[in-house]
Amino acid sequence: MVVKNLILCLFISHAFLSVAQTLKFELSTTKVIVGERLELKVISDITGSVDIKTPKNFHYGSTEQSGMQQQLDHAGRFTVQISYVRDGYFDTPGNFTLGPVILRSGKKVLTSNTINVTVSKTPTVSEKEALSYSPRDLRKPAFGVIQPGKLKIYEGEGLVLESKVISRVTPDNMTRYRAYSIDGSVTTHEIGNPEEIKAGNERIAGLDWYTFTFDRKVSFFNKKGKYKLKPFDINLELDYSFFPVRSSAPTIEVLSLPDNKPKDFIGVVGELQLSTDFAAKSIEKGDILTFKLELKGKGNIQNALTPIVKIPKGWKEYAAPKPTSKYTFTEDGAEGILTYEYCFKCLTSEPSNWEPITVSYFDPKEGKYKTLKSGAVIFNGKNIVTADQKEPKGNPREMSKTSLVQQANTKEDDETLFTNPIFWLTIASIIVFALLIGILGKPKFKKRKYTALDYNQPYVASWNLVEVDLDKGEKSYQQGETSEAVQHIENALCKAISISLQLDYREFSVSAMAQSYLESSNNVQSQSMVKEFFYQCQLLRYGHGMNDQDWEHVKSLAENLLKVLK
Repeated sequence: MVVKNLILCLFISHAFLSVAQTLKFELSTTKVIVGERLELKVISDITGSVDIKTPKNFHYGSTEQSGMQQQLDHAGRFTVQISYVRDGYFDTPGNFTLGPVILRSGKKVLTSNTINVTVSKTPTVSEKEALSYSPRDLRKPAFGVIQPGKLKIYEGEGLVLESKVISRVTPDNMTRYRAYSIDGSVTTHEIGNPEEIKAGNERIAGLDWYTFTFDRKVSFFNKKGKYKLKPFDINLELDYSFFPVRSSAPTIEVLSLPDNKPKDFIGVVGELQLSTDFAAKSIEKGDILTFKLELKGKGNIQNALTPIVKIPKGWKEYAAPKPTSKYTFTEDGAEGILTYEYCFKCLTSEPSNWEPITVSYFDPKEGKYKTLKSGAVIFNGKNIVTADQKEPKGNPREMSKTSLVQQANTKEDDETLFTNPIFWLTIASIIVFALLIGILGKPKFKKRKYTALDYNQPYVASWNLVEVDLDKGEKSYQQGETSEAVQHIENALCKAISISLQLDYREFSVSAMAQSYLESSNNVQSQSMVKEFFYQCQLLRYGHGMNDQDWEHVKSLAENLLKVLK
């Protein structure tokens, strides 16, 4: 066995000695442009230290790798091939020589061939590219940019920002990301999945680049001024090494809104449409007129102020406007619907007419304020007959989006009761049925017990429903749905108040139910508790940064109020 191993070792050593030691130098191409990636490859059959002679205007990139292959050639000889790869680029045009490569292995020194390379000028950068990419960045194998939708915006306007890595090589991975940031009065919201990376290709300055975009957000700048963004940092991993990338840091200029703000401006910068919905068709003295004002649009609608409705003589605000909202953050800012419910009490026997409701917003595309106008509410005696349909000055197509109340049907029915054949057919059927009963006798039915229903009594909630809403609120909060959690606990207290006052909770809004309790109760302490509870709920629903302490506080207020109501 020892003899066989010795023979094998002698055979391998003989094979190595019988083959001449070689060193070869190769390039991926001999014609490149300034900044273009060039791959250098050294091939040899022995190991050792490698030194590649390069001119001063050549810069190494981040790629560096080595490998070894073992194989038998056509003559049956055992060979070993060792490769070493580096990449780099030239920063100036001209004709240059790369090499030779000097390989030192012990006392042996091998010298390779040289290769001539022609480097041409970088293609001209367009004006659009120059806004995002600097010539210095385009010389690098990879760089980063914070890509804004635009560099000048109005205060309150939403601006989309995203991180973008531009590379001449495809990284194996990207790690250690430190996000960009903005100092100042700015609120930021994520768009989609912030961890998703979208890969693509772009041709920039005549070169093909790999692009990677991520961390997409929409930011709202609340005050005028210049905002300097802080760059992001990330590492590109390439063959077990990494290339650090720091992005550019653009400056955003925020312009103030024009001074001629309308009195009905609600702070929205974007686009809006207006519509209204009146629930009642007739109003008498002492009745409550409830209507909804709906604003559909996009922009910074999450910061919209409650529209002010001018109250005519003979009316009184019955409850504070109740706002509800449903929106999501997109490239256009917050996009969705804002609904405001108003309640007013009629104080006169003949309701007075309402002037058109107006709401103003700022259109950043046209750089001016726009006013939405509804129709006027006209009363004919006690009935809401129609809305004033006179076209306001402006674009009729645009104004059609802001129509007010649906018109009541003023067409009279031409057919009377006595001219309807169905009426006489019904009378005849009743007479025939009565004659049959008289002839055959009254039919006998089995006696059954029925529960008597008094439809004059209101539908009052039960304490079990109160507990159900409290449980829903706790589950919603545990799932991170804070707004719904507050809504459930508010619903629970509304039902509890309806039990105390024997009211149908389905016919009252939250604010109306609270107002009903305040008007009927003589207990100053309980009145204070009701005001504090609903005030805290309002703060939590429309505020930011609700935490466990806030939730426990509002639950404690609810528990104390339930003890009083029970």
